[in-house]
Amino acid sequence: MCHHEEGNFCRLSKENCEGPCGKLWLPSGPLNGCIALWEQGCSTDGDCCQHGECRQGSCESDDPWLKNGSTPTNKPTPVPTDPTKAPTLVPTVQPTTPKPTNSPTAPLPTTSPTTPVPTKTPTNNPTNEPTTPAPQGGGFPDVYSDKVRINQVGYLRFATKVGIIVDDSTSPMEWQVQDAAGSVLLSGITTVYGDDSASLDHVHQADFSLLTDLGAYKLVVDGIGSSLEFHIAPSLYPNLPHEAMNYFYFHRMGTEIEGEHLVDDRYARAALHPHDTDVPAYPGWCPTCDDFDLLGSWADAGDFGIYTVNHAISAWTLLNLHEMFPVAFGDGELNLPESGNSFPDVLDEVDYGSRFVRGMLPSDGGLASHKAHNHAWSAFTITVEGENAAAGARSAMGSSTPATYAVARVNAQLARMWSSKGGDAAHIATLWSAAKDAWNRADGTAKSYSAMEASPGPAMGGGDYPDGNTNDDRYAAACEMYLSAYALGDDDVVLYKSATTSNDHFTQMSQWDWATVTGAGTLSLYAVDNDLSNPDKMWIEENIVSFANQIKMAIDSEGYPSNLKYGSE
Repeated sequence: MCHHEEGNFCRLSKENCEGPCGKLWLPSGPLNGCIALWEQGCSTDGDCCQHGECRQGSCESDDPWLKNGSTPTNKPTPVPTDPTKAPTLVPTVQPTTPKPTNSPTAPLPTTSPTTPVPTKTPTNNPTNEPTTPAPQGGGFPDVYSDKVRINQVGYLRFATKVGIIVDDSTSPMEWQVQDAAGSVLLSGITTVYGDDSASLDHVHQADFSLLTDLGAYKLVVDGIGSSLEFHIAPSLYPNLPHEAMNYFYFHRMGTEIEGEHLVDDRYARAALHPHDTDVPAYPGWCPTCDDFDLLGSWADAGDFGIYTVNHAISAWTLLNLHEMFPVAFGDGELNLPESGNSFPDVLDEVDYGSRFVRGMLPSDGGLASHKAHNHAWSAFTITVEGENAAAGARSAMGSSTPATYAVARVNAQLARMWSSKGGDAAHIATLWSAAKDAWNRADGTAKSYSAMEASPGPAMGGGDYPDGNTNDDRYAAACEMYLSAYALGDDDVVLYKSATTSNDHFTQMSQWDWATVTGAGTLSLYAVDNDLSNPDKMWIEENIVSFANQIKMAIDSEGYPSNLKYGSE
């Protein structure tokens, strides 16, 4: 705990305390007679201050700020691996579970997963000063070299920590982690990776994961030099979640964007496309259709179009985050116009951005419009007024099966979430009706979008995003329809469950993006309560863990540890 502004780094301010130090700020003074979070010496939970839990002699907490007493369930158990070339602490301290430096093997779990806890016991009183005694005078020369490379953002306290050394040597080199005083806290030898195909560098890797003391350090390599300074902390991105979510509010179309709800109020602006209530169908399809009511959307990343399938994966990602972690972005956390209505801000944001989705269903009962945008690309630099003036040549383009399944997915998930939060019954009925309507329209069809059918031309005024494989779209939609019907007590739950379990993609897990949505459906089955059999649930869980292991191995296989194999769109 941090209780006053005197003393070490963690106690300098509330920002330091609850940011990089990951502790609790106690404005009224210290708590006496108990052991603080992440400090050792406990025997039972009662020895720990407030809500700490005694784990392996250390007071720990999965929810240190007590935003919500509930935590996600069904977390996979970490897969153990055999470490090699473990670095040496100075003086030697044996860790409970050393980190691996080479690509791990990936056995699948055979039992139900449990909530993981850190396996390394942190040192007493973690601060920005080293708590492990270190010998003096044994450090390599601390001379900066751009050949010694680290993550300049920093490293999470219990995460893997790997530095990269660019050198042609084929023999391991000695390295040290030094603090600001030049004391050696950890030492070891590099693993020679060799030629990295992405960068064309010949690299070594130094794994210093065993160092978990909070503070500022440098990686120093014998005969090469030192890295830039880096930090180890339990939290590296304290403002990133709010700033990332503010992107969606800023991209709202159809409403004025107010400075009081922005991270930077200089970007307040008038409403984009406030007349999207009456968007005509592009000539060549749906000649008898009413105009489309598409008011309420997010502008696309690169233009002011709205894309049904692209939007669906964005909406699902945010809603699935909240279904997995109910404390995420609760009411008031995002400073939205809707904040204070007792409903989670993330649900309010997705609900606004998704309003146009049900409007993509044409009045003639056909498949949903694949996208809507201007007939020509907007200028790279354009005013709000200039963009709105182009609305006279803005249309709903031709239809597709994936777009129609996307309408079903988005509205089914929204209906389920509003219901779980006690939302307005009429709104829930509107969402669920749109979802069922879209499912009925799409089921049994397999129509890919074609820019030659009803649009200004291929990639003219907006991207095309064709998708010839519709079975994964049907699977993802069936998953959301089944889960929502189960939650809402709908009589068609058996129909949707059958569509889910009979699909070739059932229980499968893979990379997801706008065009490939199998993984999204399976993750929803994992996150949301349902009546699938226990063997099916185990298969889902095992496939998720297996895919996570594939990503981990892909990261470990790179010279510069990064996820280059599984990109996102």
